[in-house]
Amino acid sequence: MKIELDINEAVLSSSNYTEKDVRMILGVALYNSDFATIGKTAEIVGIGRREFQEEMGKYGGEMCHGLSLEDILKDSENAGKS
Repeated sequence: MKIELDINEAVLSSSNYTEKDVRMILGVALYNSDFATIGKTAEIVGIGRREFQEEMGKYGGEMCHGLSLEDILKDSENAGKS
């Protein structure tokens, strides 16, 4: 799956959002609603897993969304590999 956007530049410039912002907002919504894992969501958004994890808080993402401490540590370790 991949998010493809066709947004008029006038809309982006008047909203102060970039295409990356829109992708991240959509990606975080997918992740927060349990549609996809962090890794899969990063792939959908079109960025690396580590970058997605680092950036998601700016867009309302919940890093600990439904995860145990063990899950968070495993995700962090896996993010360093990608």
